[in-house]
Amino acid sequence: MSSDEDVREEEEVTLCEEKPIDENSLPSLYKSVVGCISSIQKAPPASDEQAKLINKGILTVEKAIYFLQQLGVFSDNEEYTEHSTLSLRYLALPYLHGELLSRKFVKGEKAIRDRERIKSSTRARQLFQQYLRNLVDMDLPFARREVLDYYTTVEPGARRDRDSKMAHFKALKSTKTTVSELEDLMRQRGITEEDDDDDEVVRGFCLSLLHQYMLQAIDQIEMLGMEISMLEHIVKQRMEGVEPLTTEEMKKKKKQEKKKPEPPMVLTADMVKKMSLSGQSVNRENFKLLTAGYGRIGAPTMSLQQLADMEMAQAREAQERQLEADRNKVELDPDSEEGSIVKTYELRERDEWRDQHKAGEGNRYNMG
Repeated sequence: MSSDEDVREEEEVTLCEEKPIDENSLPSLYKSVVGCISSIQKAPPASDEQAKLINKGILTVEKAIYFLQQLGVFSDNEEYTEHSTLSLRYLALPYLHGELLSRKFVKGEKAIRDRERIKSSTRARQLFQQYLRNLVDMDLPFARREVLDYYTTVEPGARRDRDSKMAHFKALKSTKTTVSELEDLMRQRGITEEDDDDDEVVRGFCLSLLHQYMLQAIDQIEMLGMEISMLEHIVKQRMEGVEPLTTEEMKKKKKQEKKKPEPPMVLTADMVKKMSLSGQSVNRENFKLLTAGYGRIGAPTMSLQQLADMEMAQAREAQERQLEADRNKVELDPDSEEGSIVKTYELRERDEWRDQHKAGEGNRYNMG
């Protein structure tokens, strides 16, 4: 074979298929899917190479899920303790399928691209929710039904409050550290998931990885929901004949909204008298000269009624924001891991405030 033919053959081999896959082997398919995701993360974003890897990964994971269903590895009314470590890792297949679909992209016209993106994002979000339901059904210790039921039914566009996000971030960081430590320990001992299915370290690694995927699936459900809601709004605008704003136009609009409007000019009797004597008209340049008699505060820019109306409008907006935050607030079980983390940080902030503020300090006027 010539050297040119060798080069062409090497280009046809993808990063996720370095070795021939035994299509009748579920472990081989699972390993290929994990390898595909690793290769996708290293490939240039939105490139043809990445698109090829994503499509290959989706076909492989769909085949793995089909084999899993045909073999009947999981059934109703089973707990995770009844399964081997090798079988438990296949619970992650819906998550991996959703991860691949969430990365899928289409090049072409904006209208077609957005509609296709809605389809793939909606399907990926459903797979992440299915993964959470599977964990609950298997009665895994970290999959609390009262917490995950919210994420399996929440509508696209809903957001968590700040406390829930902070607790979730801390839990995800801790779980990733555990996975990394167990992976290092397995590497030191020279074992893998396939080598020793009954090893406690291997089983702990598998459960910790499923826990990490669970927390990442929750983040994906929220982010994809927001993306779907935004894209559906854009598609609706196009159907109504309105072209959505580009990224640059949206940035320019935000800058204009942030720019404070100039205060209205308020004319007083003295100002009118001075104008009638001087024949001068009022404009922005000489407005400050005419109002110099009011001192540093300056002339009134609105009436008391206008001020009252403005403050009432601001109060109504603040009340509406609070009601919206209360509706979207996720009630955490105080006995759960996330609830415990939030409570710990609340108590810590209270202790820090007490350390910085001595008892009895404050207004000491006329107190001896």
